[in-house]
Amino acid sequence: MHDAGIGVVLDVVYNHTAGDASFEEIRVAERVGCVAAKAGWVVLTGGGPGVMDAACRGAVEAGGLTVGILPTRGRTGGYPNPWVVVPVYTGAGKRLLLNEVC
Repeated sequence: MHDAGIGVVLDVVYNHTAGDASFEEIRVAERVGCVAAKAGWVVLTGGGPGVMDAACRGAVEAGGLTVGILPTRGRTGGYPNPWVVVPVYTGAGKRLLLNEVC
């Protein structure tokens, strides 16, 4: 936590396609988002579908804030999911973002 008293949950997800996540993975991601929001944390995801969508949904429904670090320059291809409160458009593309991090 930093001085403002806000923690951040980083949800790094490679399984981004909505159909790729199991029911259990979606349920757990939604619960993690909910618990994080209730603890006063900001939920940070890639802003896409599947488990990222579920984590954001859980956070927003619990009154929390979500941030999506997006590979696009604007709304396209399911990005951002409807639960991203603060979209950050990078225009870097998925591969470039992954290469910069790894």
